[in-house]
Amino acid sequence: MAALDVAPGQALLLFLVGSSEAGSNVPGGHIPGFDATGRSHFAFSITAATLDAWRERLAAEHVEIESTVTWPRGAVSLYFRDPDGNLGELVTPGLWANY
Repeated sequence: MAALDVAPGQALLLFLVGSSEAGSNVPGGHIPGFDATGRSHFAFSITAATLDAWRERLAAEHVEIESTVTWPRGAVSLYFRDPDGNLGELVTPGLWANY
């Protein structure tokens, strides 16, 4: 497992396929087993003020923006693929009623 610090108070946990099926005993309890195969989707919240900076950063890293969606409430989503083909999304506030 790898834990990446993605923002204040937020972490992205990455697991090798098959490594989490049995679950894990940890101090204080047991984490039930889980696993996934195939392509997946992940999303991170960004501020509207940083949208252009994220476009530039992705371009600088040669990450193609596959699609841009402007949602009815005004949110904007940038969609891209990670090296394993998973769909990544950066989304500004306003996509959901309470967000």
